[in-house]
Amino acid sequence: MAAPPPPPSSTLTAAYAHPPLPPLPVPPLEKTLARWLDSLAPPLSDAAIAEAKDAVEACLACEDVRAAQARLEERAVSEPSWLDDWWLTGAYTSWPSPTPYLSNYFIGYPAEALPEALRGSQAAASAYMAAGFVAFFAKLAAGRIPREYMGRKPRIPLSMHQYAALWGTTRIPGEAGDSLLASRHAGDLQLPVKALVISPAGYFIVTLAPALSEDCPVDMAALAATLEALARLPPVDELDASARILGELSAGERPNWAQARTLLLEHEPAINGPALDAIADTALAIVLDPHEPDSTLDATRTAAGGDASLRMFDKTIQIIAYGNGIIGVNGEHSPADAISTVYVFNDIHTAEPPPALLHWLATPSHAPRKTNVTLAVAPVRLAVPRQALAPVLVAARTSFATASEDFDEDLLFYNTFGHDALKAGRTSPDAFIQMAIGLAYFRLHGKHAVTYETGQTRQFALGRTETVRAASSERAAFIEAMGAPDATVTEKRAALDAAIKRHLALLKDACFGAGVDRHLLGLRMACSELGLPLPELFSTEAFITSSQWVISSSNTNPAPFPRIGGFGPVVHPHGYGICYSTLPDMICVNITSWRSSEETSSAAMRKALAGAFTDVGALVVNVPKL
Repeated sequence: MAAPPPPPSSTLTAAYAHPPLPPLPVPPLEKTLARWLDSLAPPLSDAAIAEAKDAVEACLACEDVRAAQARLEERAVSEPSWLDDWWLTGAYTSWPSPTPYLSNYFIGYPAEALPEALRGSQAAASAYMAAGFVAFFAKLAAGRIPREYMGRKPRIPLSMHQYAALWGTTRIPGEAGDSLLASRHAGDLQLPVKALVISPAGYFIVTLAPALSEDCPVDMAALAATLEALARLPPVDELDASARILGELSAGERPNWAQARTLLLEHEPAINGPALDAIADTALAIVLDPHEPDSTLDATRTAAGGDASLRMFDKTIQIIAYGNGIIGVNGEHSPADAISTVYVFNDIHTAEPPPALLHWLATPSHAPRKTNVTLAVAPVRLAVPRQALAPVLVAARTSFATASEDFDEDLLFYNTFGHDALKAGRTSPDAFIQMAIGLAYFRLHGKHAVTYETGQTRQFALGRTETVRAASSERAAFIEAMGAPDATVTEKRAALDAAIKRHLALLKDACFGAGVDRHLLGLRMACSELGLPLPELFSTEAFITSSQWVISSSNTNPAPFPRIGGFGPVVHPHGYGICYSTLPDMICVNITSWRSSEETSSAAMRKALAGAFTDVGALVVNVPKL
């Protein structure tokens, strides 16, 4: 059967529409259920696995399940992706939970990531980052960002559609579920490019460029001067009467935020409607946060949350510039994955600052510095129904304060070795780290952990991610061998090699459309759409336990410098979020957990993980691969 035509491309990615990518396949039901059974490993009991086998047999004999499978196969023909809209709904927009800490990702950049001349300047650093962000998308629209590929023989083209989603998308709260609103810029590149700038003085709309084009780049010096002027303005007199409450409302429960948005629109639609529209129509947010982080950990933690009144957690990209020039990023996760953001910012850091910006920086800063170009600035005015909004605002503040207090984070910069030594030892760096994560957790907690790792499916049209079920039986056997007093180093190395081989096979299956969890999600969504009861498999102990991602992990390579990205744990309160990247001589890890758990500790996991890297690394370096 011929593949369906590709979806209409955004003008941002029209140059990458060819060759058209194949649709995400729907695996045969029998194969997915067999893979699911094969993924079941400790901590599941033999009894739970036996129950799971019975449930699989019942599934295969169930007409309702076959009907759901047929519905998926129909969607695979009629839709550009049978999964895309269901994934957006099932994983993101239907959830009422707040997005900070629970859904949004964050990135912290060390000072050395910026050109040396810009370090220490909030205005110059933020102008450089924001202008670079716009420049990336101007190059993308012109088809000058190299097409991304996977593999070598053959080289497989990857979907570039997520980049368009990073440009100006805003998540809009709804009481029955959220929606995504693309800015007008995504469809008309000739419109002026605007940014939402947030400072203690309020919200401002700043026009960055007359259009998205390489012919009219952002004037970095003019932007730096504008941002410096906005940062110098006095804070708002009454926070509760200013647009800054929008950031606080965006940090709370989504239905609560939807209720507040309705109140604002009903109160003064002629004022508040255009204000909310103007915010949604910006390409990105630039935050001028006066906080001055004293460490990378402080910078990343504040990027994860910080002062909610100086944020807008619904914007796909927030560039957070601290008072001492350190940069952080907060990203709304639903339209695009963090790896796309990583690639954008890796590109930004290859650019040299223009002479005009350096000249502006060289001017004494004791008074406002001037430039020849002036950017248009419009404050966001809001008419606040203070009495009606008060309980909703209090609820949002309470929710965010509780989450901020609960959020625990630590960083590991492991510099004994990096990916060069691992590759020299014929070992996959990603698989090595996954083995070490499992070992560290076992040493810390005395049990195995169900583990999620992100796998990419970007070789398919509208492809995003698939679960790599990293807690395999082979990994469990390796972990137990590491603790066995009578196991030789040769036996430990053999167990490591077997576990890594299995992990790489799981990763390949996930990336090539033969994973487990997205197919199972599709079956649930199809049953719901068809009005069919869910099969008993979804209520078994094995399904529930094996889908509770006690460890949620992600690899954010490549890393040209010690960049730290992160996200909150999926499981509350006893989960971990582990995000990692490698350099030639270093492994960088962000570890998150919840303080409300008596079991978990980010600091303890950092120490355990460092020890696991050392011990597993000794096998790679000192024991020949069999």
